[in-house]
Amino acid sequence: MNLSDTELSEKEIRDKIDNQIEKYFHRLFSKIDAGSNLLNQEAISTIINPEIISIVEEILEEMKEEVGGSLDIKIKYGLALHINTLIKRMQIGSVISNPNKEEIKLQHKIEYGIAERLKNRLQESLGISIPEDEAAYLTMFICAINSGEKNDTVGILIIAHGQSTARSMAEVANKLLGVEQVHSIDMSLDEKVENVLEKAIKEVQKINKGKGVLLLADMGSLTSFGDIITERTKIDTKCLGMVTTLTVIEAARKSLLPDVSLDKLYYELEKLSPGYI
Repeated sequence: MNLSDTELSEKEIRDKIDNQIEKYFHRLFSKIDAGSNLLNQEAISTIINPEIISIVEEILEEMKEEVGGSLDIKIKYGLALHINTLIKRMQIGSVISNPNKEEIKLQHKIEYGIAERLKNRLQESLGISIPEDEAAYLTMFICAINSGEKNDTVGILIIAHGQSTARSMAEVANKLLGVEQVHSIDMSLDEKVENVLEKAIKEVQKINKGKGVLLLADMGSLTSFGDIITERTKIDTKCLGMVTTLTVIEAARKSLLPDVSLDKLYYELEKLSPGYI
């Protein structure tokens, strides 16, 4: 039965699809060793066109010679996810402009040239037309390869109702991207909000690296934690509600990019509905 043939609203259909994806990933990750590359390959192939992965692998091999960096699996899958998201946005007519395109082009001439080649390769292979602004976003991914040290990143904390809701979403994003970027707090149905808030305050203090923490909550009073935590800890936070697994993946991916601030991460995720991610 086609979901669109039922009486469900568009939002309800998206929620059902998100839930199905989350359950599938949870089953997959429970069967495969956490350190196995097979996990990343199988999981990523379920949501990304294999042709995109192949193109990314080819261009990254070429880039190793030019920028002197190592082929990081996080970069490969992060770049593939980004391109996959870009194509989905284009299919629905949503294109995000990059106001810093000219500055990025001047500061990172070599990387920008590689990004242009990657963009052209994608256009030829996939038969699509990619906006010029997209080369600037691709450039930032490429710059990450040539960075010898870890950049401080925005912390990501999921807070959700249920025994393992938040933990499962964090596990999906972390294992898919090969990182330990996403943290979680689960709130049992009989737990007091005050207790969860105290846990969240401690976790924010623990994971903050100087760039603040993005809170991803599901509903209710949890979505109001941001202002309270910032007031008590003096740590910058932002909170997005109605969190889904795909939102978490996108948040984690974007947070790994160089020069991404908390405000920028929040703004970009806020602009995207669950159907875009």
